[in-house]
Parts: sequence; C-alpha cells; structure tokens
Amino acid sequence: MGPRPDDYASVSPLASSFADDERAYRFARIQSALLIVALGMLVFVVLYCLIPRPRAQIATGVLCAGVLASRAWARKPPRGALESLPLNLAIGLASTAVVTNALFIGGTQTYIQYYLLLVPAFAACLMSVRGTFLWTLAAAAGFVFIRTARDALGIDPTPLHIDWETLVGQTTLVLMVFGAALSQWTTTAKHVEGLQMREAMIRRQAAELEAARDVALRASEVKNQFLATVSHEIRTPMNAVIGLADVVLETKLDEEQRSMMETIRGSGEMLLGILNDILDFSKIESGRIELEHRALSVRDCIEDSLELLASLAAERKVELVYDHPRSAPSWIFGDPVRMRQIVMNLVSNAIKFTSDGEVIVSVRSGSQEGEPGRIRIVVRDTGIGIPAARLGRLFQPFSQVDASTTRRFGGTGLGLAITRRLVERMGGEVTVESEPGRGSEFTVVLPAEDASEEAGAARFDIAVLRARRLLAVLPHAVERALLERDGRDSAMTITCTASLDEACRRLRDGEAFDAVLVDARALRKDAAATLEEVRQRSRAPLVLLAGPGEGSDGAAVDEIGVFTVRIRRPLRAKRLAVALAALWTRADETRPTTGSENATGADASRRSLRILVAEDNLVNQRVARLMLGKLGYEADVVSDGVRAVEAFRRRPYDLVLMNVQMPEMDGLDATRAIRTFETGTTRSRIVALTANAMVEDRKRCSDAGMDDFLAKPLSIGALKAMIERHAPGG
Repeated sequence: MGPRPDDYASVSPLASSFADDERAYRFARIQSALLIVALGMLVFVVLYCLIPRPRAQIATGVLCAGVLASRAWARKPPRGALESLPLNLAIGLASTAVVTNALFIGGTQTYIQYYLLLVPAFAACLMSVRGTFLWTLAAAAGFVFIRTARDALGIDPTPLHIDWETLVGQTTLVLMVFGAALSQWTTTAKHVEGLQMREAMIRRQAAELEAARDVALRASEVKNQFLATVSHEIRTPMNAVIGLADVVLETKLDEEQRSMMETIRGSGEMLLGILNDILDFSKIESGRIELEHRALSVRDCIEDSLELLASLAAERKVELVYDHPRSAPSWIFGDPVRMRQIVMNLVSNAIKFTSDGEVIVSVRSGSQEGEPGRIRIVVRDTGIGIPAARLGRLFQPFSQVDASTTRRFGGTGLGLAITRRLVERMGGEVTVESEPGRGSEFTVVLPAEDASEEAGAARFDIAVLRARRLLAVLPHAVERALLERDGRDSAMTITCTASLDEACRRLRDGEAFDAVLVDARALRKDAAATLEEVRQRSRAPLVLLAGPGEGSDGAAVDEIGVFTVRIRRPLRAKRLAVALAALWTRADETRPTTGSENATGADASRRSLRILVAEDNLVNQRVARLMLGKLGYEADVVSDGVRAVEAFRRRPYDLVLMNVQMPEMDGLDATRAIRTFETGTTRSRIVALTANAMVEDRKRCSDAGMDDFLAKPLSIGALKAMIERHAPGG
C-alpha cells in the first residue's frame, strides 16, 4: 500500500519544537537585556556609596533588587496574556530609578534623565510594536515629570560632582548601550546558528522521508504488479473452468451430471469472488479506486444484482423480493458498477445467513426523517441474526461474527468491509440492526442527485399496458402485494392469487384477463390439466416465471407446452412490462412460441455478423468458439496480434474480441494498428478480453482504441450482452 499521512507524523513535532525554540530565544534576549540594566544600576549603587548620596543609594538599591527579581521571574513567566508581565515590571522599575535619581541629583540639569532614552530602545528589542509605543510615551512622560515634579514635591536636589561623577555616569550610559547591543547580537547569532542546524536537520529528515516515500511507492507499485499478475494467472485457467462449465450446462445432461457441473461452476465463481474481493479491498485501502458520476437506474442496478444472486437464493430456498414504490428515486447520479457491488455484497451476505426464508430489498426516498436529496436502500432478511455485542465486528476486514460462524458459513470477511468503504467514499453511511433468531436489517443512505431528465425513462411507461388486466399466480404473499401496487402505479390492473386453483375459480366466475402470469413454484405434478383449463378459459397468453432449474415437481415446465413466454426469476418490473407489451402488440400472432420466420431472421443475422477472436491460449480459444457457437455465431480465430492485424487487412470484421496479452504483438498494439488503416465511416468494434481486472487495465484498453472490456473468466450471459450492445443495429 502507498504512504499515508501517518507516515509523516514526525514532521509535527518539528513545528512544536520550532515554536519552543522561538520562545526560548525571546526569553534569552530578555535575560541578557535585564542583566545589563541590573549591572548599570549596581554601578550607581556603588557610586552613591562612595560619594555618598544616601537617598539615591537606597532608592537605586531597592529598585535594582526589584529588577533582579523580575529577571528571575522572567525565566518561567506565566502563560498567556500575562507572559510579558515580568519584563514590563523590570522596565517600569528601571524607569522609576532613573526618574528618582534625576529628582534627587541635579534636577533638570543632570545627565541621569537621559537614561530614559534606553527605555524605548530596550522595549523595541524585547517587545511588540504596541509595547514599544507605550513605553516611548512613558519615557516622554518621565522627562516632563522630572521637569515639573521637583517644585511640586519640594525636593531639593544635591549638586553634581562635576569632576568625575558626571564622567562615570556618562561612561556607564555608553557601556550599557554597548552591552545591550552586544548581548542582543550574541543571542541572535546563537539563534541563527540554531536555526541553521534545525534547517539542516529538517532537510535531512525531508530527504529521509522522501526516500521512505519512494520506497513505499515502489513497494506499492510492486504490490500492484503482483496483484495484476496473480489476477491474470488465476483468471486465465478459471476462464476455461467456468466457461466450459457454462457450455456443458447448455447441453443435455442427466441429473447427476448437471449437479456436478453446477458444483464446478459454483466453486469457480466462488474462487473468482474471493479474488475480486481481495483486489477491491486492496484498491480501496490504497485510495486508488475511482468512482463514476453518471445517470443510473436504481431499479436496474438492484434488479441486476438480484438476478445474479437468483441461483444462490434458489439453492438455499430463499425468496428474493424487491420493493421499489413510485415515490422512491428511480434515476440518480452515481457509479452503477459500485452500486451493484454494494447491493450484491449485502444481499449475498443476507442469503448466506438465511435458510428457507426471505430477503427483501427496499428503496425509499430520504432518511428516516424524510430529508430530501438522499436515498435509503434497506436489505432485510429472516436469517439467524447477530447478537448486539458482536455487531461492531461486522465491518472489520477479514473478520466475521465469531469463529463458529467462519467455520460454518465461510467467506473472506471482506464483503461488508468493502461495502462500508465504498458507501463512505460515495458520501453515505451504512448501519445495521439485528436480533438473534429474527434476522438482520442493513440500511445504506446515499446522496441522491436526481437524474430523471438525463435518463428520460420511467417504469411501466408503455402505453399498451394501460387499462390491461393481468392475472398473476404467485405463492409468495409479499411478492403478490408489491406486484399489485406496481400495477396500480402503471394504470394496469393486476390481480394476484396464491394458487392455480384460485385462478381457475376466478376464470370460472367470468373474470376476463389479457394475460396470465404463473410462478413455476405454484405448479404441481398434475398441473398440466389445470394449466390447460386456465388457457382455455382465459383465452389469453400464459407467461411462465421460473428461476434456474425450476419447474413442476418431477416434470420439466417446458414439456407442458402451454406457455407463450418464459421470463426469469427474480421478477423484474421492466422485463415483465416489455414481455407483456410484446405479447399484446403482436395481434396477428396466435402460436404459443416464437415463429419460424423470426428464428430464421435471427439466425441469418447471427451468421452475417463477422467476428474475429484473437487469443493465444488454445483452451481459451476453444472456450470462446464454443460460447459463440452456443449463441449462434461463427468466428475466425487467430493466436496473436500480428495475425489479427493481417486477418483484419484481408477482411474487415464487425466485432473483434481481442486478448490483451499475446506474443509477437499484444492486443493494445494490434488495436492501434487496426485503427490506423480503418477507412470510411464504419468503425469495427474491438472488445478487450483480459484476465487483468485493475482500473489501469481498463484505461489502457480505452486509450488504445478499444470500445469495451470483458474480464475473464467469460460467461455466456456477459458475452451475449456485449454482442447485443456492439452488433450492427443492436
């Protein structure tokens, strides 16, 4: 990981130490200046003992003792506003000594009054501008006081001994000025020397920190390269494992064979999930994750996530329900990939800790207080629940509730940690409430800037659906209630029943419907006769809602042969709307399945699509060819970038699936070469196939001229969706 701000915490003591040094330097200047003042006053005390002048001797001696006491106090002055009190007291005492001696000796004729000139000089060296200004005024007031106070106070000054007393006093004045200047110069020189030493130390520490930063950056780069290499080396064989498992599952298998192949695919996807978690956590911790800001459909993001988890939910007999009322935001600005990741982490965690129950994902506008501009996504399950004392461990990386949970349920413990960091990066928060035996509820609150104008789409906004009547057979009560509410939102009447028998009773009572939706879980072994009765009485198309491998107990649903359309579970509002709209707009279609004309046209379209696969790994070549064959496409295959460029020169392709790491010429250089000799207005679509899944890899592919990115291992679903996006006319 890269260097963090904590790595440079040692710089902070430098600033504190520098401030302490500045304070010590100021106190040293004060000490030396007050020492000069005290020595000057002692000279006069001795002088007045020799002359003698008792009044001046006593006054000067007492005030000199006060200056020395103030100097001692200035060694450890009070903090804050009173810090300058000892200095001001010392200057005040010295000024008082000058005024007193001037009054006692010579009056306005004495040289002693000129010692007041030292007051603003010392203040300028030791105080702020404001303090210097005030003491300058005080010195001027001292001159005025000496001139006016003698007569007012009735003080009779003694005459000066002109012969030598004046000479000693004037010499002392000169020496005090020189001593003060010398002491300030010496103190400043020492301070400058200290600053130079500190500067050298700071430079040395800065060089050490820079070297440490470079080492950390190099280590971070090595770590990133290591992760990229590990990702590539693991994903390459995983592409063959998962890809071939997908292909085999599309063939006819007996129950045992299908079970084993699903186990192989599931284990491969689990390993891939662990790898993705480690990569995501590493990117988040190093601060290298980037978030998109574009319009996204909240419904599509959540329904996509639920569809990917449908197989896992079916294995654990968990009902997935999505609750998205009309009042909740439908289009917001954000990162759709990270939004799906957050929902998938929370829902997969809920499924993992729930057995034979339900997981409900709800979307609401604002927080619990109804604040605008935010969206709440709540994932509630009926699982085992979590004790309150252990909730704090949920979002810690590599941690689960307790050791027994880790052994029983497995996992890396990174999913919720990644979720929390992603939510915080998006400016939101995630919370959890849980009770053992009653389940858990995770709440994600995110900023929700409205993007409906940019999206230009709405749920159930298809005119042909209005005023239509749909009969839905759904065994799950919550799903029935939500579907009826969605029907009211779309001006379509949806009547839900819990069983086929109840649906038959409604039809026998003369109720008319435009279509009948039947959940595969509502079918019994003897459902064929009941379904035929429903079809005959309703005289409407039947739509089957089925998850992976679902059907009537002991019999495949496809063998019943009464359904016009089959849609996948979980029930998606948009998919249902599109399927019903297609049924009701094909007025001339009476057959229960797709017409041969449409199939022939689709097959011709697939055969006309020119596809080139550039892949150096023989196993991956076979996987790509088999997957494309299952989708009805034919493709040319080459083994490196040079051959890809040559093949493209001979025959331009509509779609190129380009592996990035190949011998001779890699996929990036091959893409650049192809882009240089493309002519005309047509532009071939080039899609990167790579086992590298870092953000930098996607950017490099885009910069090279590639149009899309598919991370290995490939899946038939992802490959099909990509072709539909980029095929001409798609």
